[in-house]
Amino acid sequence: MGKRVELTLSEDVERFADRFSLGRDNGRGSQHFLRVKVPRGSLSSDKFRDIARMAEEYGRNGYAEVTNRQSIQLHWIEGGDAMDIFRRLDEMGLSTDKCGQSYPGTRYGDVRNVVVCPAAGLDAEEKVDVEGIAGEINDFFIGNRDFLDMPRKFKISITGCGIGCTKPHIQDLGLYPVEREGGVGFGALIGGSTGQSLPGPAIAKPLGAFIPKDRVFDVTRAAVEIHRDNSNRESKARSRFKWLVREWGVQRVRETIEAKIGGTLPDLDVVPEVADEEHPGIGEQKDGRNYLTVPLIGGVMYSDLMRGIASVAERYGGGEVRTTTHQNLLIPNVPTSEVGGAKEELSRIGVPLDRRPYQWTAMGCPSDFCGKTVASSSKKDLVRATHALESRFGDRLDDLDLKLYISGCVNDCCLASIAHLGLKGRGSGDSQRYDLLLGGGLTGEPELSERVAEAIAPSEIEDVIGALVQECVDSGYDDFGIFFEDRGPRELEAAASSALGREESS
Repeated sequence: MGKRVELTLSEDVERFADRFSLGRDNGRGSQHFLRVKVPRGSLSSDKFRDIARMAEEYGRNGYAEVTNRQSIQLHWIEGGDAMDIFRRLDEMGLSTDKCGQSYPGTRYGDVRNVVVCPAAGLDAEEKVDVEGIAGEINDFFIGNRDFLDMPRKFKISITGCGIGCTKPHIQDLGLYPVEREGGVGFGALIGGSTGQSLPGPAIAKPLGAFIPKDRVFDVTRAAVEIHRDNSNRESKARSRFKWLVREWGVQRVRETIEAKIGGTLPDLDVVPEVADEEHPGIGEQKDGRNYLTVPLIGGVMYSDLMRGIASVAERYGGGEVRTTTHQNLLIPNVPTSEVGGAKEELSRIGVPLDRRPYQWTAMGCPSDFCGKTVASSSKKDLVRATHALESRFGDRLDDLDLKLYISGCVNDCCLASIAHLGLKGRGSGDSQRYDLLLGGGLTGEPELSERVAEAIAPSEIEDVIGALVQECVDSGYDDFGIFFEDRGPRELEAAASSALGREESS
């Protein structure tokens, strides 16, 4: 019997090695996290409940998080439970990221969950349905041994909507819809990232090519192959695709893609004008039904709430739950006659849809779990900041476009580098401090944010954010990005210093 168990375990290890791994935690008593990929951002309500059950059985207190790559993350996972967890996920038809951050060198990079518009196939205003394309790409790369030992991870997004909810400007490969004579295809942006790996945060560059729908998969595969075969394997700091794009230049990347796919792509001069928005509240579907986006500030949820949302999805929709790129959830296929009942039930279980614009997009990372912060938590700091803004301004924020993103370290997984108002941690553990970044955004001409204050303590966040928002709304602005453009970093640096009780830097 002992030999049979050993054989079964060995078979499972071999079978699961290409599609599953645990990530490394280093805080709050958690040694490992589990990041469940959600292909196309879509789960049945039954699978959503199953993940809630796993959060209780293998995690702690049923705690779970929606990530801004539409995955679901659990913490406090014991290494000894890994094989049981992987078997259950395998039965559910799900997998995980490979989480190569556990390895010090330039290897074991994989293609991360392909980010897709959460309203794909639903939204009445979308230009093209990308569900099928996103599924094809995900299915090809998951567990594909030819793409499991890349220099670093590779991030892809694709959307058919016009609001840029998938943030193509910060992806290794960001695909967006383009209408031209003869139909709808795609443009591409390459080499984006907000992390500190060299050459630092970077806005992706236009590939300059029109990609017909039937060539999207081929172009995507070619781009990943270029990264796998040519990106830097000597230095982890230079091993992301953005470094190769910088070294080669866009034209060489494009020519190499065209050589791989065996054909020249038409030129494209159109660059997307996106607003980095969520699909908030109630949205109209093509078929006359509705989707309801459920707000989760910071993506935090517990198993009881997950079961409640699954029940709402079954009772009022079609039994489907989707994850969004702003750490929220979406329930599709709700008949208009049932919207009122669904809203009432969501409010009853603690997720009312009557949120301010900034609350729909606010994001925070789990910095306390990965050990980048000890005395603080980026998600908790985000929640406190939003509560403080609500208490101070209330209805005055109904029309304010404000993207508030908080990351606990320089890796910036919650995108402070493109925030209107961002906080990026300095990774100092017990004495956690944030740098204040202002003026980033993807609307119009994409811009990285600028640092205007350093070493802000968590206890100072509410005061400095409140002072800047106060100045913005008192001056009659309804867009914090435009407010920053008009006032400039020097003036807002002075305002931040005043709020923090510091002297201005010379």
